[in-house]
Amino acid sequence: MMSDLPVEDGIIGVKMESFYFNKFAKVNEAVQPESLKPNELVTLDNMRLDDEFAAATTRKGFSRYNTNQVDASGEIHSVFDVEDVDGNNYLLSGIGTKLRKSSNGSGAFTDVKTGLTDAKLRMAIYGDNYHFVNGNDKPFYTDLTDTFNIETTRPDTSGMSSVNNVVITDNFFEFYRYAIVFVDKEGELSNLSIFFEVRQVGNKSSGLMDTDLSGIPTTTDPKVVSKRLYRTHANELTTFYLLATLDLNTTTYNDKSNDDALPISESINFMTPINSAGYITTNNERIFLGYIDKNYQNRIIQPAFVSSLFLWQADPGLVENGTYVWGISYINGNGNESALTEVLTGTIASGPKIAEIRNISLPVIRLEPQYDPSPTPTFDAEIKLMRIYRTKKGTTSPFYLVEEKKPTEIPVSGLLYYYQDNIADANLGEEYGTTLSNSADNVMLKSTLLYSNLFKPNEFPELNLVQIFPDDNDAITGIFDDDNGIIIFKERSICKLYTNGDPTNWQIAKLVTNVGCDEPDSIYKYSNEYFFMYQKRVYKFDGRGIKNISETRRDTFDSVTAINGATFWHDGLFYVLSVNIGTGYYLLTYDTKLDGWYKWSIFKADSITTKFFGPDKGKILLGGSEYIVYYNESQDYDTDQGTRADITVNLKTKDYLVDGFINMRLWMLMLDYRKLLNRNTDTMVFFLTDPAKPTNLNSYNDNSSIVAYNKFKLPTDSMVGTLKRARTINFSFSGVSMDKFVNARLDYMPEHWGVERRSPGKTKGLGISHGSEAGVSD
Repeated sequence: MMSDLPVEDGIIGVKMESFYFNKFAKVNEAVQPESLKPNELVTLDNMRLDDEFAAATTRKGFSRYNTNQVDASGEIHSVFDVEDVDGNNYLLSGIGTKLRKSSNGSGAFTDVKTGLTDAKLRMAIYGDNYHFVNGNDKPFYTDLTDTFNIETTRPDTSGMSSVNNVVITDNFFEFYRYAIVFVDKEGELSNLSIFFEVRQVGNKSSGLMDTDLSGIPTTTDPKVVSKRLYRTHANELTTFYLLATLDLNTTTYNDKSNDDALPISESINFMTPINSAGYITTNNERIFLGYIDKNYQNRIIQPAFVSSLFLWQADPGLVENGTYVWGISYINGNGNESALTEVLTGTIASGPKIAEIRNISLPVIRLEPQYDPSPTPTFDAEIKLMRIYRTKKGTTSPFYLVEEKKPTEIPVSGLLYYYQDNIADANLGEEYGTTLSNSADNVMLKSTLLYSNLFKPNEFPELNLVQIFPDDNDAITGIFDDDNGIIIFKERSICKLYTNGDPTNWQIAKLVTNVGCDEPDSIYKYSNEYFFMYQKRVYKFDGRGIKNISETRRDTFDSVTAINGATFWHDGLFYVLSVNIGTGYYLLTYDTKLDGWYKWSIFKADSITTKFFGPDKGKILLGGSEYIVYYNESQDYDTDQGTRADITVNLKTKDYLVDGFINMRLWMLMLDYRKLLNRNTDTMVFFLTDPAKPTNLNSYNDNSSIVAYNKFKLPTDSMVGTLKRARTINFSFSGVSMDKFVNARLDYMPEHWGVERRSPGKTKGLGISHGSEAGVSD
C-alpha cells in the first residue's frame, strides 16, 4: 500500500484509504474476523437490505394504529382471523375462560363459548366449522353461531326397564342385550351405551317376542337429533342389529321382532372418550388430534344390585365409626373397566367393626336356553375381574380399591355375593378417582395421534389411535398438515405420518433425530417451511433437513424467558416470534431474505397472528391484557408508552492489520442517509469507536430542524470526541427518526511505526484525500 507513492519536493507522499460502510452482503452473518477484508462488516443490526433501492432501511418496527378491547374481565391468550363460507370476516379471541368473536375485528365482541380453562387455544378448520383444543377441555367446534363438544356423551341406560308381555309357562328363557346410540345432525354417532340386558321369553323355538322397553334415554345436547336402538340375537354377546331409529324424545318402544327379522348386523365403532387434546390439524378429509387425554371405553355391563342390599356389622374389626360409600366395577378380557356403580352408603354405628355387604348381584346372567326350572348359574364369560372400592370415613370421594376377585374366586352357586371389608382407612389401597363415573384407566397419551373417520370429523374410533415412537418417551408438541401426511413435532425429533391410501397402509418415519421442538408456541408453518425453537435456538425445516438460523443471536435467545406465540408477516417475509426477556415483551423477527434478525420492543403480546382477511389484511395482530392491537409497518416509530426506543445500528470492521500497517489515522466521515418525514426535530447520533478503547470516540448529532434527506461529507474535525486514530473501527448510529441509511465512507491514512513521519504530498484521483501532516501525534 506504500509503493509508488508520489514524491514532491523530496517528501514522500502518503495515500489516503477509505472504508465504505455499504457492504450489506454479510448482514447478520457470523464470520471470523480474520477472513474479512479491511472494509467488510462483521455485523449489521436492525437493518435490512432493500433490493429495489440497494439501501438499508431501519424502522422501529410496527406502529400501533388501532386497538380493540375484547373483554375487560380477562387477559387474551389466543387470537385467530377467519372468514366464513359467506365471506364474512371475524376476529376470534380466547380471553380468560371465553372464546369471543368480533365482525371484522372492529365490531363489539360477543361470546362463542364460555366455561373454558384459561389456556391457549389451537384451531383447525373443517368444512363450515372451526375446531378447537386447548390441552385441558374437551375438544369443541363452532360455526360461530352454535358451539358443540366434538364428543357426544353416550346414552345413559341406567334408567331403562322392561316388561315381558308373554306369560311364561314353561320356564324357557333367552337373554338379550339392548344398546342405544345418539345421532347428531351431521349423521355422526356417539359411543354405544352400556348394555341393558333382559331375560325374556325365547323366540328361537316358540317365535314369541313381546317386550315393552321404557326409560329409553334422551339428551339435552343440542346437536343430537335422533337415536338408534340396537339389539342382539338371543344369548349373543357382542353382535348388535339395528332394531329401530327413534325420535330424540321417544322414551318407549315395544319390541316384537324375532331374531329372523334382524338379519343384518351394523358395524358399531367404539369411540374414544376424549377428555382433552393438545394439538389439532386436518388432512385428507379427517381431523387429527395429538397429545390425547382419554378414558378407555366402558364396553361392558355396568353392575346392577338387588333391592335387598344391606350392610351387616361384625366384631371385631378395623373399620372405624362413620359413614362410608362402597362401589363396584367389572373388567373384561381387554382390560376395559365398567363405570363404577355405587353399591351402598352405610354407617358403622359403633366401631371398629367388620363391614359386611350382603346381597351383591353377580354377573351370572349368561344361562343356556333350557327347560330346567332350577338352572345352575354360570359366570358371564366376558367378565374377568370384579373390583370393589370404598371411600374414607365421612367422604363421598375419592374411592380406593379394597377388593379384586376373579370369577373363579367367587362362588356362583347362587346369584348373590357377600363381601367382608376389614380395612382401616390408613391401609386403603389404590386411589380410583373423584366421582362414581370415572374410569380407573384414564390415560394421557403424549406420543399418540387420534384421527377421525373419513368425512366424519366428530367420530374418533379407538382403533384410530396411532403411536408415534412412544419408546422415545418424548411428547408431541405440534402437528401440521403436510400434503401427503402429517408432520409431527416431538420434544426431541421431527416425524411424519404418511396418510396416502387406506389407514392400514399408512407409514410412520422419523425425519430428524436429536432435534425437535420444546417450545410449542414457537412453531409456524409458512409455505413448505417450518420455523420452531429447540433448546433456545430457532431452526428452519424444509422437509428434508434443518438449519439453525439463530446462532448469530445466541446471547439474545439465551436471555429469553418465555415464548408467547409466532406468526409469519408475509409482506416483509418475516418469521415473527413474540417473547419475554425478563418482564419486557419483544418481537424477535427473522428476515428470510437476508438471513438476519431484528429485535423490536413492544408493549405486550401474549398472542400474535397475521390478519388474513378483511380491510386490514396483512397486518400483524397482538393480544395483550384485554386488548387486540393492530400493528402495521410504518415510516413512523411506535409512540406507545414503554415501546419507544432508539435504534442502534453497528457496523464493524476487522482488526486492521494489513501489510504491517497497524493503525489508521482518521480523516473524514461521509454519510448518506435520510431522516423520517415529520421527525426532523428528533436527534440521531453517529459514532466512531475503537473497540480496544471504548471511551475514545467521535460522535456527531443530527438534530436538524429541517427535513433532511442527505448528510454528506461531514469532516471528522466537526465531530465531538477524542478518537483520532484506531486499529479497529466500529461505526454506529442510533435514533428513532432514521428512514434510510444508504452508505457511509470513512477516509483514513494508514500508519506504520517503521515509516518515517513526513508530510504527504498532494495527490489527485477518486477517493483520495490529503492529510495535513502524516504521523503527527495528537
